[in-house]
Amino acid sequence: MILHFANNNSFIGAYIEFIRNNFDIKNHLFLINGNIEGLQEDETINLFLAPSIGKFRKFRKEIKPYFEVADKVILHGLFIPNLVFFLYFNRKYLSKCYWIIYGGDLYYYKFNSKRLWSKFYEIFRKFVIKNFGNIIMYAEGDYALAKKWYKTKAKFHECLFYPYLGVYDYLKNIHFESKQVNKINIMIGNSADPSNNHIIILQRLTNLVFDQNIRIICPLSYGGSKEYIEKVIEFGKEKFDDKFIPLVNFLSKDKYYKILSDVDIAIFNHYRQQATGNILSLLYFGKKVYVNKEENSTTWGFLKKYKFKFFDFNDFNLDVLSEKDQVWNKAIIKSKFNYINCKRDWEKIF
Repeated sequence: MILHFANNNSFIGAYIEFIRNNFDIKNHLFLINGNIEGLQEDETINLFLAPSIGKFRKFRKEIKPYFEVADKVILHGLFIPNLVFFLYFNRKYLSKCYWIIYGGDLYYYKFNSKRLWSKFYEIFRKFVIKNFGNIIMYAEGDYALAKKWYKTKAKFHECLFYPYLGVYDYLKNIHFESKQVNKINIMIGNSADPSNNHIIILQRLTNLVFDQNIRIICPLSYGGSKEYIEKVIEFGKEKFDDKFIPLVNFLSKDKYYKILSDVDIAIFNHYRQQATGNILSLLYFGKKVYVNKEENSTTWGFLKKYKFKFFDFNDFNLDVLSEKDQVWNKAIIKSKFNYINCKRDWEKIF
């Protein structure tokens, strides 16, 4: 039996459906932390809800039987302190764990606070990550960082781990009319998480494109604090007035992809792996994508590995992507990022 231990996020529902459609669901058990909209406990697919917070003793008592009977444990992210403590004190389970690196759970090493609690917690994390049996990731650069920062002994499994990474099978059926507004649409970031470095992007664009016929689209509908969102909006409006368009409400998938299809240029100035689904979708739509080329920017290494045509934000200009490069990027998406490859990757792991 394969146990999936997942934090509550927007990907799990689609992932469970992917497993149901492609594998024997009876061989999988899903232990989800917290309620997820549209997802309830269901014994027919071995889906159960588990506490993520509260007393450690209760948490350990509830999840230990699942870990005991599992042949493999797929950890969808490593964000829950109680889970880290459980694995530290129950080390026999570490060898059969497969950690899917989300990003923030790895980069906690660099961006955690300096409070005493964080230092204490990191001691436990270091031991657990070092002794994991396996790591799952599509970007090998993140695995390299796990080895560098945590001296992990885990085996690396390259995997398009969620269906959204098989973007071709979804996007191939989407057809939008060409945009009607005669402006260059620039999208910055993918969320309200401060790791998007919105202010840095806007400061640089102020000197480059202020007098140009542009719109700056800034998704801020999830992640980050209210204070940070307000700070970004205030700064964007101050510098670009009505050319700055913040997206603060959740949009349906179709509406969001319509916005992506209208983008001409996208900027992702993250220092860590993030926004991969957005980036792949934009490349499929033929958009010009700029990313951060700084040291440890695994997104740069990931895109370079697959030989996409993309650009360094330090060399920013308003030229759109050539038709030749658009065709090239779309061909890579079609051949590499599809459900067939996603299923193949999971078959190897299972």
